[in-house]
Amino acid sequence: MTPAPTTIAGLFGPIRDAHPVTANLELTFGDVTVTVASNSPELIDKLCAYYADFLGDGGALRIPITAIEATPPDLGLPYTVKEREPGKTKLKEAYCDLPDGRVVRKLITGLLFFFGRGAHAAVGPCLANDNQIVNFINNRLIEVRLRAGDLLFHAAGVARNGRGLALAGFSGAGKSTLALAIMRRPGLDFISNDRLLVARTGRAAWSCAAWPRCPGSIPARSSTIRAWPRS
Repeated sequence: MTPAPTTIAGLFGPIRDAHPVTANLELTFGDVTVTVASNSPELIDKLCAYYADFLGDGGALRIPITAIEATPPDLGLPYTVKEREPGKTKLKEAYCDLPDGRVVRKLITGLLFFFGRGAHAAVGPCLANDNQIVNFINNRLIEVRLRAGDLLFHAAGVARNGRGLALAGFSGAGKSTLALAIMRRPGLDFISNDRLLVARTGRAAWSCAAWPRCPGSIPARSSTIRAWPRS
């Protein structure tokens, strides 16, 4: 008899059952609500502080995320190490594709991320690496916006009087540093330090932040601005 294939549901189900969630959080970004469930109230408290401007329900589309604080299990999967991105010096993660999704293992922290059909989860030292949980939440939102037709740029962004400026470059090129230097001028709004989502409506382009990635370094915020009108 051929053994049943390994699946996201089969791997994560026992982990979730062994670590019942005790705390929940709802975040709303426009028409999207992200629900975060965890067995760590401390992690939920950290996320509440980081996403203070986005707390609450109300989005027509809901994205469920589970974050389990636990020792990351050895799943025995045949991982493939992901190649370095341009400008990066370290190998950061490995992945394994399964019939119903993908498992990603962070090589430095040991965190495991599960991307399934409608289910998303993180398992491991989440509390000590809450910045990676923030990135995980942000990336789920980015996926939704990309499916809706938005464009994603690896760039920092600032705005003034409804017009935006994107600062693109490889990692370490100084995007965030330049954005913060520009912010010393009066009347400017900070949009993002790393990623920008841009969507077009009619004859104008609208720039939308993909939110800062490092808790504590730059306040979490989002802004939608009218920028770069087309002739």
